[in-house]
Amino acid sequence: MLINYLKFNFLFFCFHLITWNLIIKNFNLSSSLLFFIQYALFCFFSRNFFDNYIVVTSLPLQILYLITVIQFIDRSITVQLFLEYYSNPNNIDLVNIMKNDFFDSSNLVQKRIDEHLSTNILIGDDNKTYLSNTGKLIINFYHFLAEIYK
Repeated sequence: MLINYLKFNFLFFCFHLITWNLIIKNFNLSSSLLFFIQYALFCFFSRNFFDNYIVVTSLPLQILYLITVIQFIDRSITVQLFLEYYSNPNNIDLVNIMKNDFFDSSNLVQKRIDEHLSTNILIGDDNKTYLSNTGKLIINFYHFLAEIYK
């Protein structure tokens, strides 16, 4: 059972890494949604090789990977800053870094709004955005947690 679990997850990560750029370049969806689409496709294609128990018990690992790797890279200002240093090791100054679109605060906000619109957490009309019912449910949950961890 453990061997099948490891095999399933290893093969999924290979599938994920191979197909990520193919999918992300052709669809304007959030990285989370794309990741779950990949997972669903992989599960569909591998359904004859792995039982449902492996698929279901692998989901927490996939969610952990999504949160700790993909979302962290996508959202982290620190990671983006280090990537700037990595790509320009001899030519770094604060003025040039701040000119990067990623570090522009309006770009950061617009990127988040676009993500939430594409996942229907926000609803937009006439240059205004509103929380959807799903968004209200999510924010109520976060508000509850924020009250606990303040």
